[in-house]
Amino acid sequence: MLIKKIVSELSDTDLAKAFTEIEEWKNTGILNQSGTFTIIHSKFEEKSEEEQNLRVTESAILFEIGKRFTANI
Repeated sequence: MLIKKIVSELSDTDLAKAFTEIEEWKNTGILNQSGTFTIIHSKFEEKSEEEQNLRVTESAILFEIGKRFTANI
């Protein structure tokens, strides 16, 4: 899946920034329109050439964070 490839290429720093933005989004209901998460999502939509659900991007980011975390255990 395209989003998995995009997310797998992100640095740990970008994943951490995206996680913080997701957490803020969940707490406030407001998504940072100029943040890392939105940039990742826009790249996904651009490469897929169609509108995508924000939750697909969110899920892919959280899964990648979990995968990297458990790889280090």
